Amino acid sequence: MKSFYQFEVKGYNQEKFFNELSKSCKVFDINRISKEHSFFKTNFFDHSKAEKLINEFNLQIISVKKTGIFSSLSKILTSYGLIIGFIIGLALLVIDSCFIRKIEVWGNEKISDKEVIEVVDDSIGNGFKSKIDTKIIESLIYSSFESLSFVSVAVVGQTIIVNIKEELIPEEMTGNFLPVISNFDGRITKTELIQGTLCVKVGDIVQKGDTLVLPYITNSSGEQMPVKAMANIWADVWIIEEEIHNSCYEEVYRTGKKIINNEIFLFSLKIYEKKQENVFENYEIVESVSTLNKNNLLPFVLKTTTIYEAATKLVEIPFSQVKDSLIEKAKAKALQKVEEYEIIKEERVDIREVGNITSISYIITLNRKIGE
Repeated sequence: MKSFYQFEVKGYNQEKFFNELSKSCKVFDINRISKEHSFFKTNFFDHSKAEKLINEFNLQIISVKKTGIFSSLSKILTSYGLIIGFIIGLALLVIDSCFIRKIEVWGNEKISDKEVIEVVDDSIGNGFKSKIDTKIIESLIYSSFESLSFVSVAVVGQTIIVNIKEELIPEEMTGNFLPVISNFDGRITKTELIQGTLCVKVGDIVQKGDTLVLPYITNSSGEQMPVKAMANIWADVWIIEEEIHNSCYEEVYRTGKKIINNEIFLFSLKIYEKKQENVFENYEIVESVSTLNKNNLLPFVLKTTTIYEAATKLVEIPFSQVKDSLIEKAKAKALQKVEEYEIIKEERVDIREVGNITSISYIITLNRKIGE
């Protein structure tokens, strides 16, 4: 059975093409459908020469058919090549599935993934799954990190999953112990010690900043053991707001007399000035600056200095005239510091006079939990 290539081509100058083709290739069964459309066959091994010459004559290849024993053999070899390639690829995939390709770490917070993965990498060698002992890996992780309470290692597919749980260190063991400090002035009404050494008792008066609970306990041997200071302490605290009244003082006022001086500047250079001598013994000075026009090319600036004559007078306001209003002001300020849910136990006013100065203190007493 002969093997050959059958070409179908279109294009001009086909007579010259077939003459050249017959010189280098074995050509047979030439079928001229038209002047520009032909079929022809070449030897199986001459098809490359034919295709090259077709391209040189700028002919268009419509179709190419392969027939014969060599064509069949080529198809068979191609098919078997695909099958062999598939078998080899499948074998490589099976071999690859026997190795670990990934390590995942779950449950860690303070310990990094990288630290755990380094320990696992050192223990699995080449990563061959059949040689991996998860119990050994768990022991290695336990010995590498002191703060672990649980370790579990599992092989899932090509992944090693490490599930760990870190120990929670109680706050009492961190060593950062601070005393409980009063954040209010008041009188202690109730104490509930949770942990530490209590420094106050019911009835004691404390000021803001005083120590309420020390951060240690004393054992039976007399040794002080540090602990976190904790307690629930209540006290009658005092919310105090104050107003001051001066019943006799000097007030400065303007008499109505004034002197006005003007200066004009251009680019910070003074170009005009009108000044009068200041004849006032007591005075106040007020300065103002303005732009004379909106022309940015010539920005004239006017500086006006006004000197007001000042005098003093004695002002007397008896405390009795303003007493009620000052008490209300102090009360309003004190109430702003009281929470909506708090119950006021007592309200009182304390008035003290020293010379012309009168001090009004509004005091609110309420029971509040203290200590921070």
